[in-house]
Amino acid sequence: MKHQWSSYELEESWSLSPEELVLLSGRSDSNHLGFAVLLKFFQITGYFPRERADVPQQAVEHLANLVNLHASDFNDHSFSDRLLKSHRAEIRSFLGFRPSTNKDARAALQWLKKEALSERSTLHLQECLRRWYLDCRIEQPSHSRKTLIPSDLVVTF
Repeated sequence: MKHQWSSYELEESWSLSPEELVLLSGRSDSNHLGFAVLLKFFQITGYFPRERADVPQQAVEHLANLVNLHASDFNDHSFSDRLLKSHRAEIRSFLGFRPSTNKDARAALQWLKKEALSERSTLHLQECLRRWYLDCRIEQPSHSRKTLIPSDLVVTF
């Protein structure tokens, strides 16, 4: 994910809809902002950030301003406990996604072999796979998981 965003891009990509704001009600400040960041990051990328540093500071500040909090509240959001797991499940449910499985990875590979291998650049293949997961409403595999592409080309998410 890029770390520099224009004002227009922040407004277009990182703003919250009325339905999304409803999801935030009743949460503590750190959970309020943390949930909003996870939600928007997932909508933009199709996966959740592994750590705070994955999220552009501009985006955190933009969201904090929208919900009348301080960007520093995001530092209090846990990235390792069961609350994070709960937030991720709630976001997936709200957006109609599910976690990926090994079966999904095999299906993605079959789709890629059939539909996308006419162009062999790594960037093109990564984008094709990213779009496939989004179209199927499946959370993309973690960064540590790799899908092997024919001709020994490895694509990392």
